[in-house]
Amino acid sequence: YAFFVTYARLAGWTPAEAAPAVAERPALDRWILSRAAGTAEIVEERLRDVDALGATRALSAFLDGLSTWYLRLTRRRFSRSDDAADRSAAFATLHAALVATTRMLAPTLPFLADAMYTNLVSSVDDTAPDSVHLTRFPTAELATNRDLDLEASMDVARRAVDLARTLRSANRLKTRQPLA
Repeated sequence: YAFFVTYARLAGWTPAEAAPAVAERPALDRWILSRAAGTAEIVEERLRDVDALGATRALSAFLDGLSTWYLRLTRRRFSRSDDAADRSAAFATLHAALVATTRMLAPTLPFLADAMYTNLVSSVDDTAPDSVHLTRFPTAELATNRDLDLEASMDVARRAVDLARTLRSANRLKTRQPLA
């Protein structure tokens, strides 16, 4: 959230700025929006079953993917991209993911979710509801972004990268010389 707000202000980006359609965005953008859709389904199901712990665990897993995978791989698109459409797509994607997050967080962290929503949405859009608590849960809106094949492919890529990091770390430990 802080990353987005900082870079959006520096770039002068607003949600009113035109962005490519979701289907035309890079795979990473489509993946995080698909994950947001899947997370919304799980969170809504868990909350309907009065399982706040299950809902927050699903949100935590989504936020981990958003901050450690999506942002790590797209960071340059926000500050150093010469392609205006790509930069706009990156901002629009992160904005959509964060707005979806605020709407999913609202039942469990109402004040934080409302503060984030106010900054991300109602302060820049006069037609939007004044509070996140006046919006519907985002499951139905996000459903069109769901792409299970893309999610499966990205999971394989994430596991491969994690395995490579583990092997690299183990190799470093093996090759270190004793201090004495």
